[in-house]
Amino acid sequence: MSASSHPTTKEHLIERPALLGVLDGALNRRLTLITAQAGAGKTTLLKQWATTHADRAFTQLDIEPDDDDPARFVGRLVAALTKSRPTVARVPRTAGPHSSGLDSHLSATLTSALAKSPETVLLLDDVHRFTNVSLVADLGRLIEQMPESAHVVMASRVDPPIALGNHRLNDDLLELRPAHLAFSERESAAFLERIVGRPVDPQQVRVLREKTEGWAAGLQLAGLHLRHEADPDAFVAQFNGSDRLVADYLGEEVIDGLPPERRHLLLKMSALDDMCAGLVEAAIGPVYAQQVLEELEHECMFLIPLDARRQWFRFHHLFSELLRSRLRVENPAAELQILTAAADWHLSRGRVKPALDYLFRAQARDGAMEAMLTSSANDATERTETTANLEAETAELWTSDVVDEDLFAGVRHARQSESASAQEISPLPGPFSTATPRRGWGFVAAQVLWRTRPDISTEEAQSKVATLSNLSTAAGAPSPDLADALVSGGRAYFLAGNTDEARRWLSMALLAASGDVVGRVSALSALSLVEAWCRNTVIADRLVRDALETARDAGMLAQPAIADAHLAAVLTSLEPGKAVVSTTLPELRHSHSPPDSFPAETGSPGEEKVRHPLVPRTATRPDNADLGAFESPKLVPTVLFDRAAASISLGDTELAREVVEAWDELVQVHTPLSVVQHHILRARLAGVDEMPDESIRHLTAALQIAEVHGFVDVFVQAGPLILQRLSMLSGPQSAFSDIVRTRARRELEPSPVGLSEPLTERELEVLAFLPTRYTNLELARRFFVSVNTIKTHMAHIYRKLDATTRDNAIERARELGLL
Repeated sequence: MSASSHPTTKEHLIERPALLGVLDGALNRRLTLITAQAGAGKTTLLKQWATTHADRAFTQLDIEPDDDDPARFVGRLVAALTKSRPTVARVPRTAGPHSSGLDSHLSATLTSALAKSPETVLLLDDVHRFTNVSLVADLGRLIEQMPESAHVVMASRVDPPIALGNHRLNDDLLELRPAHLAFSERESAAFLERIVGRPVDPQQVRVLREKTEGWAAGLQLAGLHLRHEADPDAFVAQFNGSDRLVADYLGEEVIDGLPPERRHLLLKMSALDDMCAGLVEAAIGPVYAQQVLEELEHECMFLIPLDARRQWFRFHHLFSELLRSRLRVENPAAELQILTAAADWHLSRGRVKPALDYLFRAQARDGAMEAMLTSSANDATERTETTANLEAETAELWTSDVVDEDLFAGVRHARQSESASAQEISPLPGPFSTATPRRGWGFVAAQVLWRTRPDISTEEAQSKVATLSNLSTAAGAPSPDLADALVSGGRAYFLAGNTDEARRWLSMALLAASGDVVGRVSALSALSLVEAWCRNTVIADRLVRDALETARDAGMLAQPAIADAHLAAVLTSLEPGKAVVSTTLPELRHSHSPPDSFPAETGSPGEEKVRHPLVPRTATRPDNADLGAFESPKLVPTVLFDRAAASISLGDTELAREVVEAWDELVQVHTPLSVVQHHILRARLAGVDEMPDESIRHLTAALQIAEVHGFVDVFVQAGPLILQRLSMLSGPQSAFSDIVRTRARRELEPSPVGLSEPLTERELEVLAFLPTRYTNLELARRFFVSVNTIKTHMAHIYRKLDATTRDNAIERARELGLL
């Protein structure tokens, strides 16, 4: 018997009475189709079902690729049936001369023989291996002609190309799909207990059941890991589609056998969550998306329909995670493009929640902020279902190492009512520090600003300021309302997109509010937002702090006047830090210190300069306030990383240790890449200190983050010691570690001379076992794959090494230095 899925030993089997009861319906129907993805447990189900009906004559035939030859298939079919139905022995074991299908005479003879026999149950497994469409179509017609005492059960990864309409119409067809074969939570617990050898914690079972969606192979592979895990909770939390065993199984049984065009398309589609034809076309391009989706569902390519009309689909969690990890490594630019396009598609249809999901995954925070604020503005007049549900579904968007955990608290708090007011800001939990504005407060401020503004147009502001100026002239003193009017006008200009005019009005407002604390806070707050929006982070940061400190001293932290400063704090916290050009740690620290003063003038060359209101006319622009020195967010940690890594390579670890210890202070904007770099440096230093366990711990932490974001080059650039350590890893990140080492091998080691096509990572692993003289069956058990998969690897190895026998392959591999 040939196996087409992950082997399940007898001691691991569990009773599934409910599913077996459903399958008993096959005894009342002429045809039963069990169609599910690889590893769903189709073969195991057939064996268990046959065992429960020992009183009946079951005939099982596993389809093999050579069965596309009608003569061979007919010969095997008649031979199998003859064992339990001797009357079938008289059926000619030939398909007819030059026939691509079943001969009509043969079909009639076989039907007649079965009619004279007792009840017959024919189990055909791995029907998807048929590629001879004519043969399968004739087989379908044969089944229609069979007597009612004959029952055919087909197990396949795809629906066979036979006519099913009449069977469905006559209630003569039983269909079992992936949902039927999925393990329940109770079944998952029993299955895992059998594999692990001990009861598994119910919460762990629940999480694994959710992650695998009851997929039998996924549960079994997780169970094999759990046997030896010292920290089961940590493993379960990290378990995903990039786990080595899962990645190997899905790669060999599903992905590697796909045509290159289909494989590339699946990688791109995996970037999408819930998808329909329109979204696929918008995000990926014209690919006949509806047809592709239907084909993938037909092929049981781990695609799950989400609605009865089969317009919306998603990939299985583990399958999607594996494809995404490969996409991030092979084509990270494509992933970002797809995510952005998907966000645009959803935004154009008013679907803010999924758009935000895509924008945050693409780390497009500016776009996400704009989308969120736009949705908030629309909330005031059009509270759509998507916006109403956004608060409850946003928490997961902010669980990253980059965004402050208080961010979601602010969003959630601000969305608790139709509009955020000053009274609603104050109850936010936790201490408040003017030195470190909290991003959650920034989003609360955004609700205050954008839900109810702008309510004064620029024309109205000009009119009111003119009136107040006249009153001030007549009274001989500034009107107490003039500062408020100037702030309103400045904000109106800002919302209209005229930042230069907004800056001018707000500067005048600050001068007009010299004795008015409320007016001064309003002007400082609004001006800080304008400067932050214009990316003048040095100026904006000082204005934010001055506004908050003034508001704090005046007891105004709960007043709407401070809202703009909170929003400016969000913008400045996402701006890049200053480039590092110094060579010592004190200088590195100094290069990140805020300047003591600000540029005296703002504006572009050639434009009329506007003096900043906080700077005296005699002030000069200090060197360390040069805004041109600010570069991309990735530059600072990368410079630090390269410098520390170089010092370790040169044997000078003192500077590297200082950089590592002061990392949080030196890196102003912590991105996923900077966190990975920090862990790698710690791993390298632990290696120098001969602390291998500590080194592995930091490498594992680095891989966990890198896998999500597709960071590969950072490990390649870290040097051979890190690459060597990666080979020692096991567990959920080991598959991604293999991808990293494969990339490193391609970049750092030239292909052996005389080898036109390099061996894959798995082919190299199989090659390493050739001298052991393991049989194909033994290799299959060792690698947890089928014998046919091992045969495929062996065929590829022989072809690439230009060898015809195992001994030839070993000799050739040794000549090339592969063994």
